[in-house]
Amino acid sequence: MTSLLTLSNSKSSQAFGVFESRNPGGEAKTDTIHVASGIVDGSFIRPFKVTWKRVPKTAAGKTLSSNLIHEKVELVKVEGQSLLKFTQVWKDSTGNTLFTTVRVADHKTLAYKAFHTGGAPGGLAHLDFKGKQVTGGYAPAPEKVLQLIGVTLEEQVFASFSGLLVSGFPLRDGYEATFPGFGWGGTTNPKLKWEHIQVLDSEEIDVAGLGKITSWIVETSRSNGLRYWVTKEPPYFVKAYSEAANGSSTTFEIVEWQRTQE
Repeated sequence: MTSLLTLSNSKSSQAFGVFESRNPGGEAKTDTIHVASGIVDGSFIRPFKVTWKRVPKTAAGKTLSSNLIHEKVELVKVEGQSLLKFTQVWKDSTGNTLFTTVRVADHKTLAYKAFHTGGAPGGLAHLDFKGKQVTGGYAPAPEKVLQLIGVTLEEQVFASFSGLLVSGFPLRDGYEATFPGFGWGGTTNPKLKWEHIQVLDSEEIDVAGLGKITSWIVETSRSNGLRYWVTKEPPYFVKAYSEAANGSSTTFEIVEWQRTQE
């Protein structure tokens, strides 16, 4: 089978969706979303690339050394499957590459198809997802022996696409949902991890290359209450923020972005 991490371009066209506000001021209800539910839909997502600036601050408000993160989203086809390929490159404050991750998901359902990371402090990992089956390998460092992985999850999981994944949910005022994501139970034990999102509010913010844009503020169950500012227009999420219990915080802001060819 063709590797999902060496993918060719795909051409398709789809109208952008719009957010809805179906129950303003109504009683909150948490939806449980599964891949098979067909509720999450990423078919509106188009190719783009974006550069983020990560700005950490101490509890006292002192700004620490920032760094850049480069992301690229491509539409690809493999054996008739329409897929999204999401590449993320983290740089340090001097511009050197820290690590690179590549994630592949079904374009419509956003179900995980493949994951690869290399150069990170956690080592080298490659995983392939086929339904509930996860196979691949992990090495604590490139020179170490690859440890094979093979597990069956309780159900199919969504890709770890950060705010890009969240944009595929039917967001509206007060919307809450839980869904099956992917986690590590130790470095060689992939597992299903239930995630939670909640729409807190909407806000108009200034974004580089976009001007003023209205987005949903979505809080997640990820570390330090990570929040995304999400829209259905590219680049689909336009800001991220987290704050630790000790008051230190991290903001992710767009430096530049552009649409790319399909």
